[in-house]
Amino acid sequence: MKTWAFDVLQELKEIYQVKVALIPPFKDQDHIWKEDKQKKYQTLIQLADYYQPLSQKSYESPKQYFVKNKWFIEKTDGCILLYEEEFGGSPKYFYDLILKYEEQHEYNVTIINSFDLDDLAREMQELNQDNLNDV
Repeated sequence: MKTWAFDVLQELKEIYQVKVALIPPFKDQDHIWKEDKQKKYQTLIQLADYYQPLSQKSYESPKQYFVKNKWFIEKTDGCILLYEEEFGGSPKYFYDLILKYEEQHEYNVTIINSFDLDDLAREMQELNQDNLNDV
């Protein structure tokens, strides 16, 4: 999902003034991944407008992910989160941290789930069909 979002942002750069930053929680985060994912990640690094790990240390503990999530929330006014509540996973930790942060700060979060994406795809398909009928 993260690489899909990156690809979408690359396309938006052709229309809008969008900058893409890759800020991993620690250096060499891709070293434990399979080779094909490592290659894709290295390509993303080359295409990004900005790349800088938050920590110059290699992986030490899950706390590094918490620090990254906290940093992102504190450095932004809001976010768009692709999140399926019933599946949890790493986005759950980020979302839970947002909820805690919102108790004392204003923070704009938009949640997009698979139903939202299905609705959008259906609307786009209907729009395209309408456009074909007009021709």
